[in-house]
Amino acid sequence: VLLRQCESAAIAHSAAAARSVAYSYADLRPHVVSLGNDGALRPGGDYGTTAAELREIFEVDMPRAMAGWPEKHVLLYAHGGLVDERSAIQRLADYRSVMLEAHVYPLGFVWHSDYWSTLTNILQDAMRRRRPEGALGAASDFLLDRLDDTLEILACTLTGKASWDELKENALAAGSTPQGGARMALDLLATLATQMDIKLHVVSHSAGAIFQAPLVRLLTAPRKTIASGYLKGETGYGLQVETCTLWAPAVTTELFKQAYLPALTAGGIGRFALFALSDKAEQDDNCARIYNKSLLYLVSRAFEDSAFGEGTPLLGMEKWLARDPELSQLFTSGKADLVFSPNSNPEGSPTASRSTRHNDFDDDGATLKATLARITGAPAPAATEFQFHHSSSSLRARREAIDRSARDVAT
Repeated sequence: VLLRQCESAAIAHSAAAARSVAYSYADLRPHVVSLGNDGALRPGGDYGTTAAELREIFEVDMPRAMAGWPEKHVLLYAHGGLVDERSAIQRLADYRSVMLEAHVYPLGFVWHSDYWSTLTNILQDAMRRRRPEGALGAASDFLLDRLDDTLEILACTLTGKASWDELKENALAAGSTPQGGARMALDLLATLATQMDIKLHVVSHSAGAIFQAPLVRLLTAPRKTIASGYLKGETGYGLQVETCTLWAPAVTTELFKQAYLPALTAGGIGRFALFALSDKAEQDDNCARIYNKSLLYLVSRAFEDSAFGEGTPLLGMEKWLARDPELSQLFTSGKADLVFSPNSNPEGSPTASRSTRHNDFDDDGATLKATLARITGAPAPAATEFQFHHSSSSLRARREAIDRSARDVAT
């Protein structure tokens, strides 16, 4: 893991400018909540989190870091479902220095999804089965003409839906169950909010929007038992989320309406923004150079409940937003911003994004600066630069390697 090292020692919470690139467990540990099966805290390893370490983050590290800040911004970040642990940690390291300098404390939920490897294996297996044998024999000509349609059927059959369902269950359990690690973090965050005047922000990428759904619902619900709807019977925290920014969210429009929309309607979310690929960019994207559209198309058409055909409506897809009157009204009401990418809006403005693929958003400088501008309420300074490090285990490096092997499978 490469880290932009600040001047101060130990936890290095100073807002001083970065001076060098180095590895430091002590610097990153206060920004990581590590989660495992069923969304529970995951101890052990380089960046595991125990209950005691989680308490230390909220009771010691965060107050110490934000003590001298005139405005104390806390960012809850959830990475996408394709990301492995090392890549998730590296991304937090890439965000950390710039965020701290802007008086934003990033706290990342590392939920050990790494769905990319599973997805690639499923698609490669589907490609191998394209040969005219067994039940696929009659479909071989059709497969050549409509490869994506056939891959959707195969991917769903070859454990694709089951794997996606398991990913979602772990993501939701982290916040919706009392023993979930994210739920434990919310308890500590609520206590911290009684001791310091903090401004709370939520950012997620792809399946991270599924992970954050119960968190947003609980954070913004009034401090009493939720009487109806999503998470009925649970107790809300009554906190304000100043900004909520979703990058290419893989959450269904149904879950969005259950978990996020009540807060938008009631004012529990101050400013909301959805960043999404244009439908053209979505269709120009690919998964492992086998499926010839974006991940969201594959999830919508193969892995969700209304698989095949038009698929299940996902919030991050332009085609579904245009067809939903309730969402169309939301994004024209002034309560929420809709940003399609790629665009040429000035870098540093809150609507800039240069992302051309589903996986681009979390390391696209324009998107990060736009998100930071939304959090701080001011355009990102011209000198603001996020430095992204792509190790051999990063999603981008792994995707390129998988693309090469996938081409071999397809020939």
